[in-house]
Amino acid sequence: MSKEVGEDGEIKRSVKDKLHFIVFGKYSEETEEDEIADNEDDNEDEEEGGKKKVSFFSKAKSFLKKKSKEKIADVKKNAKKLAKGKTEKIDESEEDDDIEEEEAPKKKTKKVKKHTKAKQEKSEPEEEEEEDNIEEEDEEKTSIIGTLKGFAKEEISGIKKFSKNREKNLTKQEHIDFENQEKLFKEKTHMTLLQAEKRVKKWNEEGKVKKVKAGVKMILEFFPQHEFRKMRLSKNNPKKINEEDVNRSAKKSLFKKIATSPAHGFDVSAEFLEKNHLPQENDVNDDERVFGAISYFPLLCFFVLVSRKDSAFSLYHAYQGFAILAIFLVSLPFYWILTLIPGMIILFYVLYIGLFGISIYATFLAWSGRYIHIPGISEFAMKLSGK
Repeated sequence: MSKEVGEDGEIKRSVKDKLHFIVFGKYSEETEEDEIADNEDDNEDEEEGGKKKVSFFSKAKSFLKKKSKEKIADVKKNAKKLAKGKTEKIDESEEDDDIEEEEAPKKKTKKVKKHTKAKQEKSEPEEEEEEDNIEEEDEEKTSIIGTLKGFAKEEISGIKKFSKNREKNLTKQEHIDFENQEKLFKEKTHMTLLQAEKRVKKWNEEGKVKKVKAGVKMILEFFPQHEFRKMRLSKNNPKKINEEDVNRSAKKSLFKKIATSPAHGFDVSAEFLEKNHLPQENDVNDDERVFGAISYFPLLCFFVLVSRKDSAFSLYHAYQGFAILAIFLVSLPFYWILTLIPGMIILFYVLYIGLFGISIYATFLAWSGRYIHIPGISEFAMKLSGK
Protein backbone atom coordinates (compact mmCIF):
# COMPACT_ATOMS: atom_id res chain seq x y z
CA MET A 1 0.00 0.00 0.00
CA SER A 2 1.45 3.30 -1.06
CA LYS A 3 1.62 5.96 1.63
CA GLU A 4 0.94 9.54 0.69
CA VAL A 5 3.40 12.16 1.88
CA GLY A 6 2.45 15.75 2.45
CA GLU A 7 4.35 18.93 1.67
CA ASP A 8 6.02 18.92 5.09
CA GLY A 9 7.35 15.40 4.55
CA GLU A 10 4.92 13.81 6.99
CA ILE A 11 2.89 10.74 6.06
CA LYS A 12 -0.74 11.42 5.66
CA ARG A 13 -2.78 9.16 7.86
CA SER A 14 -6.39 8.25 7.52
CA VAL A 15 -8.94 8.66 10.26
CA LYS A 16 -8.86 4.93 10.89
CA ASP A 17 -5.11 4.97 11.49
CA LYS A 18 -5.43 7.85 13.95
CA LEU A 19 -8.12 6.04 15.95
CA HIS A 20 -5.99 2.92 15.93
CA PHE A 21 -3.13 4.95 17.34
CA ILE A 22 -5.35 6.39 20.08
CA VAL A 23 -6.58 2.95 21.17
CA PHE A 24 -3.51 0.72 20.71
CA GLY A 25 -0.70 3.27 20.69
CA LYS A 26 0.43 2.19 17.22
CA TYR A 27 -0.47 2.91 13.66
CA SER A 28 -1.93 0.03 11.72
CA GLU A 29 0.39 -1.48 9.08
CA GLU A 30 -2.40 -2.86 6.92
CA THR A 31 -1.70 -4.04 3.39
CA GLU A 32 -3.81 -3.39 0.35
CA GLU A 33 -4.99 -6.97 0.54
CA ASP A 34 -6.37 -6.37 4.00
CA GLU A 35 -8.09 -3.25 2.81
CA ILE A 36 -9.57 -5.12 -0.13
CA ALA A 37 -10.72 -7.90 2.22
CA ASP A 38 -12.25 -5.36 4.50
CA ASN A 39 -13.98 -3.67 1.64
CA GLU A 40 -15.34 -7.01 0.45
CA ASP A 41 -16.58 -7.80 3.95
CA ASP A 42 -18.22 -4.42 4.10
CA ASN A 43 -19.89 -5.00 0.82
CA GLU A 44 -21.12 -8.39 1.97
CA ASP A 45 -22.51 -6.82 5.09
CA GLU A 46 -24.29 -4.20 3.09
CA GLU A 47 -25.67 -6.82 0.75
CA GLU A 48 -27.03 -8.92 3.61
CA GLY A 49 -30.73 -8.26 4.17
CA GLY A 50 -30.99 -4.95 5.99
CA LYS A 51 -28.30 -5.56 8.69
CA LYS A 52 -26.91 -2.59 10.46
CA LYS A 53 -23.42 -1.50 9.73
CA VAL A 54 -20.98 -1.94 12.56
CA SER A 55 -18.79 1.08 12.60
CA PHE A 56 -15.35 1.27 13.99
CA PHE A 57 -16.44 3.73 16.68
CA SER A 58 -18.81 1.23 18.32
CA LYS A 59 -16.07 -1.37 18.43
CA ALA A 60 -13.72 1.11 20.06
CA LYS A 61 -16.32 1.96 22.73
CA SER A 62 -16.94 -1.70 23.57
CA PHE A 63 -13.22 -2.31 23.80
CA LEU A 64 -12.75 0.62 26.17
CA LYS A 65 -15.62 -0.58 28.39
CA LYS A 66 -14.03 -4.02 28.70
CA LYS A 67 -10.68 -2.55 29.62
CA SER A 68 -12.22 -0.26 32.24
CA LYS A 69 -14.16 -3.17 33.78
CA GLU A 70 -10.99 -5.23 33.97
CA LYS A 71 -9.12 -2.38 35.63
CA ILE A 72 -11.94 -1.87 38.18
CA ALA A 73 -11.92 -5.59 39.00
CA ASP A 74 -8.14 -5.51 39.50
CA VAL A 75 -8.44 -2.50 41.80
CA LYS A 76 -11.10 -4.26 43.91
CA LYS A 77 -8.96 -7.37 44.20
CA ASN A 78 -5.96 -5.36 45.33
CA ALA A 79 -8.11 -3.50 47.88
CA LYS A 80 -9.40 -6.78 49.33
CA LYS A 81 -5.87 -8.12 49.61
CA LEU A 82 -4.70 -5.00 51.41
CA ALA A 83 -7.64 -5.15 53.86
CA LYS A 84 -6.91 -8.78 54.66
CA GLY A 85 -3.26 -7.95 55.33
CA LYS A 86 -4.13 -5.13 57.72
CA THR A 87 -6.58 -7.24 59.73
CA GLU A 88 -3.97 -9.95 60.10
CA LYS A 89 -1.44 -7.37 61.37
CA ILE A 90 -3.97 -5.94 63.85
CA ASP A 91 -4.77 -9.40 65.21
CA GLU A 92 -1.08 -10.08 65.64
CA SER A 93 -0.53 -6.78 67.50
CA GLU A 94 -3.48 -7.48 69.82
CA GLU A 95 -2.10 -10.89 70.64
CA ASP A 96 1.27 -9.31 71.41
CA ASP A 97 -0.38 -6.76 73.74
CA ASP A 98 -2.24 -9.49 75.61
CA ILE A 99 0.97 -11.38 76.11
CA GLU A 100 2.75 -8.25 77.38
CA GLU A 101 -0.10 -7.51 79.81
CA GLU A 102 0.09 -11.02 81.20
CA GLU A 103 3.85 -10.77 81.62
CA ALA A 104 3.81 -7.23 83.16
CA PRO A 105 2.41 -8.16 86.63
CA LYS A 106 4.87 -11.01 86.84
CA LYS A 107 7.72 -8.55 86.24
CA LYS A 108 6.27 -6.11 88.77
CA THR A 109 5.93 -8.80 91.45
CA LYS A 110 9.53 -9.76 90.88
CA LYS A 111 10.66 -6.12 91.25
CA VAL A 112 8.51 -5.63 94.39
CA LYS A 113 9.93 -8.75 95.97
CA LYS A 114 13.46 -7.54 95.29
CA HIS A 115 12.64 -4.06 96.69
CA THR A 116 11.02 -5.48 99.84
CA LYS A 117 13.96 -7.75 100.44
CA ALA A 118 16.34 -4.80 100.20
CA LYS A 119 14.12 -2.74 102.53
CA GLN A 120 13.92 -5.52 105.08
CA GLU A 121 17.69 -5.82 105.10
CA LYS A 122 18.12 -2.03 105.63
CA SER A 123 15.12 -1.18 107.89
CA GLU A 124 15.80 -3.53 110.83
CA PRO A 125 17.89 -0.95 112.83
CA GLU A 126 15.62 1.91 111.69
CA GLU A 127 12.53 0.06 112.94
CA GLU A 128 14.10 -0.32 116.37
CA GLU A 129 14.75 3.45 116.54
CA GLU A 130 11.19 4.23 115.41
CA GLU A 131 9.76 1.91 118.07
CA ASP A 132 11.78 3.70 120.76
CA ASN A 133 10.54 7.11 119.52
CA ILE A 134 6.94 5.90 119.48
CA GLU A 135 7.25 4.62 123.06
CA GLU A 136 8.64 8.00 124.21
CA GLU A 137 5.80 9.89 122.48
CA ASP A 138 3.22 7.59 124.08
CA GLU A 139 4.73 8.23 127.53
CA GLU A 140 4.60 12.02 126.96
CA LYS A 141 0.99 11.82 125.78
CA THR A 142 -0.06 9.76 128.81
CA SER A 143 1.63 12.23 131.18
CA ILE A 144 -0.07 15.22 129.50
CA ILE A 145 -3.44 13.48 129.55
CA GLY A 146 -2.95 12.69 133.24
CA THR A 147 -2.26 16.31 134.14
CA LEU A 148 -5.24 17.51 132.11
CA LYS A 149 -7.48 14.99 133.83
CA GLY A 150 -6.22 16.24 137.20
CA PHE A 151 -7.06 19.85 136.33
CA ALA A 152 -10.46 18.79 135.01
CA LYS A 153 -11.22 16.81 138.19
CA GLU A 154 -10.28 19.78 140.38
CA GLU A 155 -12.48 22.12 138.36
CA ILE A 156 -15.37 19.65 138.32
CA SER A 157 -15.06 19.10 142.08
CA GLY A 158 -15.12 22.88 142.65
CA ILE A 159 -18.18 23.24 140.44
CA LYS A 160 -19.91 20.37 142.26
CA LYS A 161 -19.22 21.93 145.68
CA PHE A 162 -20.47 25.29 144.47
CA SER A 163 -23.58 23.76 142.94
CA LYS A 164 -24.29 21.72 146.12
CA ASN A 165 -24.10 24.82 148.31
CA ARG A 166 -26.35 26.66 145.90
CA GLU A 167 -28.82 23.77 145.62
CA LYS A 168 -29.38 23.61 149.39
CA ASN A 169 -31.46 26.79 149.29
CA LEU A 170 -33.55 25.72 146.26
CA THR A 171 -36.81 23.80 146.11
CA LYS A 172 -37.34 20.91 143.72
CA GLN A 173 -39.02 23.02 141.05
CA GLU A 174 -36.42 25.78 141.41
CA HIS A 175 -33.70 23.16 141.18
CA ILE A 176 -35.15 21.83 137.89
CA ASP A 177 -35.52 25.34 136.49
CA PHE A 178 -31.97 26.19 137.52
CA GLU A 179 -30.57 23.11 135.75
CA ASN A 180 -32.52 23.90 132.57
CA GLN A 181 -31.34 27.50 132.59
CA GLU A 182 -27.75 26.39 133.18
CA LYS A 183 -27.94 24.06 130.16
CA LEU A 184 -29.25 26.86 127.97
CA PHE A 185 -26.57 29.20 129.31
CA LYS A 186 -23.84 26.66 128.50
CA GLU A 187 -25.19 26.12 124.97
CA LYS A 188 -25.09 29.85 124.25
CA THR A 189 -21.84 30.84 126.01
CA HIS A 190 -19.92 27.51 125.88
CA MET A 191 -19.04 27.85 129.59
CA THR A 192 -20.58 27.05 132.94
CA LEU A 193 -22.11 29.64 135.27
CA LEU A 194 -19.17 29.35 137.67
CA GLN A 195 -16.65 30.03 134.89
CA ALA A 196 -18.65 33.06 133.76
CA GLU A 197 -18.79 34.42 137.33
CA LYS A 198 -15.01 34.07 137.71
CA ARG A 199 -14.41 35.85 134.42
CA VAL A 200 -16.75 38.74 135.29
CA LYS A 201 -15.10 39.19 138.70
CA LYS A 202 -11.67 39.25 137.06
CA TRP A 203 -12.82 41.89 134.56
CA ASN A 204 -14.25 43.95 137.43
CA GLU A 205 -10.92 43.83 139.27
CA GLU A 206 -9.10 44.93 136.11
CA GLY A 207 -11.52 47.84 135.61
CA LYS A 208 -12.95 46.60 132.26
CA VAL A 209 -16.39 48.14 132.73
CA LYS A 210 -17.81 47.36 129.27
CA LYS A 211 -16.93 43.67 129.50
CA VAL A 212 -18.32 43.48 133.04
CA LYS A 213 -21.64 45.02 131.94
CA ALA A 214 -21.90 42.62 129.00
CA GLY A 215 -21.11 39.61 131.21
CA VAL A 216 -23.58 40.63 133.92
CA LYS A 217 -26.26 41.25 131.30
CA MET A 218 -25.72 37.78 129.83
CA ILE A 219 -25.89 36.11 133.27
CA LEU A 220 -29.02 38.03 134.33
CA GLU A 221 -30.69 37.09 131.04
CA PHE A 222 -30.71 33.43 132.17
CA PHE A 223 -30.61 33.96 135.96
CA PRO A 224 -32.66 37.10 136.84
CA GLN A 225 -32.27 36.57 140.62
CA HIS A 226 -28.48 36.26 140.46
CA GLU A 227 -26.37 38.11 143.03
CA PHE A 228 -24.71 40.12 140.24
CA ARG A 229 -27.82 42.30 139.93
CA LYS A 230 -26.57 44.14 143.05
CA MET A 231 -22.99 44.23 141.84
CA ARG A 232 -21.17 47.55 142.04
CA LEU A 233 -18.99 48.20 139.02
CA SER A 234 -15.39 49.17 139.58
CA LYS A 235 -14.71 52.20 137.41
CA ASN A 236 -11.04 52.34 138.35
CA ASN A 237 -8.40 51.91 135.71
CA PRO A 238 -5.48 49.84 137.13
CA LYS A 239 -2.99 52.40 135.82
CA LYS A 240 -4.73 55.31 137.62
CA ILE A 241 -5.62 53.62 140.91
CA ASN A 242 -2.64 54.99 142.84
CA GLU A 243 -3.22 58.58 141.67
CA GLU A 244 -6.93 58.46 142.47
CA ASP A 245 -6.30 56.99 145.92
CA VAL A 246 -3.87 59.80 146.75
CA ASN A 247 -6.27 62.52 145.55
CA ARG A 248 -9.23 60.97 147.34
CA SER A 249 -7.37 60.61 150.64
CA ALA A 250 -6.17 64.23 150.38
CA LYS A 251 -9.73 65.48 149.79
CA LYS A 252 -11.11 63.46 152.69
CA SER A 253 -8.46 64.74 155.06
CA LEU A 254 -9.17 68.33 153.95
CA PHE A 255 -12.92 67.96 154.50
CA LYS A 256 -12.35 66.32 157.88
CA LYS A 257 -10.15 69.20 159.00
CA ILE A 258 -12.73 71.77 157.88
CA ALA A 259 -15.58 69.83 159.44
CA THR A 260 -13.98 69.14 162.83
CA SER A 261 -11.99 72.30 163.49
CA PRO A 262 -14.72 75.00 163.97
CA ALA A 263 -16.75 73.41 166.75
CA HIS A 264 -16.89 69.97 168.34
CA GLY A 265 -20.37 70.54 169.67
CA PHE A 266 -21.92 69.51 166.38
CA ASP A 267 -20.20 66.05 166.29
CA VAL A 268 -22.24 62.85 166.57
CA SER A 269 -20.91 59.86 168.53
CA ALA A 270 -20.97 56.24 167.33
CA GLU A 271 -23.13 55.19 170.27
CA PHE A 272 -25.71 57.79 169.38
CA LEU A 273 -25.83 56.44 165.79
CA GLU A 274 -26.31 52.87 166.97
CA LYS A 275 -29.18 53.86 169.23
CA ASN A 276 -30.94 55.64 166.37
CA HIS A 277 -30.24 52.88 163.80
CA LEU A 278 -28.10 55.07 161.54
CA PRO A 279 -25.09 53.80 159.54
CA GLN A 280 -21.58 54.50 160.75
CA GLU A 281 -19.51 57.12 158.99
CA ASN A 282 -17.12 54.54 157.48
CA ASP A 283 -20.02 52.64 155.84
CA VAL A 284 -21.25 55.56 153.72
CA ASN A 285 -20.64 55.34 149.96
CA ASP A 286 -20.00 58.13 147.45
CA ASP A 287 -23.59 58.45 146.20
CA GLU A 288 -24.92 58.94 149.72
CA ARG A 289 -22.32 61.64 150.40
CA VAL A 290 -23.29 63.58 147.25
CA PHE A 291 -27.03 63.50 147.97
CA GLY A 292 -26.40 64.39 151.61
CA ALA A 293 -24.39 67.46 150.58
CA ILE A 294 -26.96 68.83 148.12
CA SER A 295 -29.74 68.46 150.73
CA TYR A 296 -28.78 71.83 152.25
CA PHE A 297 -29.36 73.74 149.00
CA PRO A 298 -32.82 75.40 148.81
CA LEU A 299 -35.58 73.13 147.44
CA LEU A 300 -33.14 70.26 146.57
CA CYS A 301 -33.95 68.62 149.89
CA PHE A 302 -37.37 67.67 148.45
CA PHE A 303 -35.65 65.87 145.54
CA VAL A 304 -33.48 63.86 147.98
CA LEU A 305 -36.47 62.95 150.16
CA VAL A 306 -38.31 61.51 147.15
CA SER A 307 -35.41 59.77 145.34
CA ARG A 308 -33.23 58.40 148.21
CA LYS A 309 -35.72 56.62 150.46
CA ASP A 310 -33.38 53.63 150.98
CA SER A 311 -30.43 55.70 152.29
CA ALA A 312 -30.71 56.70 155.98
CA PHE A 313 -27.64 58.95 155.72
CA SER A 314 -29.07 60.98 152.81
CA LEU A 315 -32.51 61.21 154.46
CA TYR A 316 -30.98 62.45 157.72
CA HIS A 317 -29.31 65.40 155.96
CA ALA A 318 -32.38 66.00 153.76
CA TYR A 319 -34.66 66.35 156.82
CA GLN A 320 -32.18 68.74 158.43
CA GLY A 321 -31.99 70.82 155.22
CA PHE A 322 -35.80 70.88 155.12
CA ALA A 323 -35.90 72.08 158.76
CA ILE A 324 -33.41 74.91 158.06
CA LEU A 325 -35.42 75.98 154.99
CA ALA A 326 -38.67 75.92 157.04
CA ILE A 327 -37.14 78.14 159.77
CA PHE A 328 -36.02 80.64 157.15
CA LEU A 329 -39.47 80.77 155.50
CA VAL A 330 -41.26 81.16 158.85
CA SER A 331 -38.96 84.04 159.88
CA LEU A 332 -39.68 86.12 156.75
CA PRO A 333 -42.96 87.68 158.03
CA PHE A 334 -41.16 88.87 161.17
CA TYR A 335 -38.79 90.87 159.00
CA TRP A 336 -41.50 93.49 158.36
CA ILE A 337 -42.40 93.63 162.03
CA LEU A 338 -38.80 94.03 163.14
CA THR A 339 -38.27 96.91 160.68
CA LEU A 340 -40.91 98.91 162.57
CA ILE A 341 -38.99 98.59 165.85
CA PRO A 342 -35.71 100.53 165.81
CA GLY A 343 -32.61 98.35 166.38
CA MET A 344 -34.48 95.02 166.17
CA ILE A 345 -33.68 94.38 162.49
CA ILE A 346 -30.22 93.24 163.61
CA LEU A 347 -31.78 90.10 165.17
CA PHE A 348 -33.12 89.03 161.81
CA TYR A 349 -29.72 89.38 160.15
CA VAL A 350 -28.06 87.39 162.92
CA LEU A 351 -30.60 84.60 162.47
CA TYR A 352 -30.20 84.66 158.70
CA ILE A 353 -26.38 84.55 158.85
CA GLY A 354 -26.48 81.76 161.45
CA LEU A 355 -28.75 79.54 159.34
CA PHE A 356 -26.59 80.18 156.26
CA GLY A 357 -23.37 79.29 158.14
CA ILE A 358 -24.88 76.11 159.60
CA SER A 359 -26.07 74.98 156.16
CA ILE A 360 -22.57 75.51 154.65
CA TYR A 361 -20.90 73.66 157.53
CA ALA A 362 -23.43 70.81 157.27
CA THR A 363 -22.74 70.58 153.51
CA PHE A 364 -19.03 70.01 154.14
CA LEU A 365 -19.75 67.41 156.80
CA ALA A 366 -22.16 65.52 154.54
CA TRP A 367 -19.65 65.62 151.65
CA SER A 368 -16.97 64.14 153.95
CA GLY A 369 -19.36 61.35 154.97
CA ARG A 370 -20.09 62.63 158.47
CA TYR A 371 -23.14 63.67 160.47
CA ILE A 372 -23.95 67.01 162.07
CA HIS A 373 -25.89 67.46 165.30
CA ILE A 374 -28.06 70.58 165.32
CA PRO A 375 -29.93 71.04 168.63
CA GLY A 376 -33.67 70.81 168.20
CA ILE A 377 -33.42 69.63 164.58
CA SER A 378 -31.25 66.48 164.62
CA GLU A 379 -33.61 64.60 166.95
CA PHE A 380 -36.44 65.26 164.51
CA ALA A 381 -34.27 64.16 161.50
CA MET A 382 -33.01 60.98 163.23
CA LYS A 383 -36.50 59.83 164.15
CA LEU A 384 -37.72 60.18 160.56
CA SER A 385 -34.65 58.72 158.80
CA GLY A 386 -33.36 56.04 161.22
CA LYS A 387 -36.59 54.34 162.24
